[in-house]
Amino acid sequence: MGINENNLVVGYYYPGASLSPGAFACTVDGGFIDLTAPRTGYARAVNFAGQVVGTYSPTQFTSRAFLWEGGKIKDLTYLQSTAYGINRAGQVVGNAKEYDQFAFLWDPNFGLMNLNGLIIPPQPDWVLVNARGINANMQIIGMGTYQGVTHAFLLDRVGTTVAEIVGLLLLQSPGPEEK
Repeated sequence: MGINENNLVVGYYYPGASLSPGAFACTVDGGFIDLTAPRTGYARAVNFAGQVVGTYSPTQFTSRAFLWEGGKIKDLTYLQSTAYGINRAGQVVGNAKEYDQFAFLWDPNFGLMNLNGLIIPPQPDWVLVNARGINANMQIIGMGTYQGVTHAFLLDRVGTTVAEIVGLLLLQSPGPEEK
């Protein structure tokens, strides 16, 4: 499912006769790591630092986006979710479901954010449903709907940090006297 510049490969496999997949990372020299054992999972992407993202099942009826680093899995959200992409800064994109599905950005400093709320200026005709990739320039690709029709999207955030985006959103929020 993914490979980084250091030839670390990630994906999923079916151990033994199991019908449940396990997420893995392996190196070209044969080093193999089962990332989600004994739980099921899918590794989707890996960055230069060897951080791996994907989805796993902490319980029988749940699936959660995860970040694996330093030999440990971290849940990125309490919602049903999947992580699909990670950049060098450790920012993760994917999709989650609360009431409806939405594309998300998870940032190590700010946590989980619905991408629909980060579009400046707001674009009410768009509903971003699934983010699939993010690069070092914070450009995000994925799928969403525009006026009810499914389309691919590119969010272009070149030169903008998450802190700047959150600051802009706070400036645009109505004050207590305006509510």
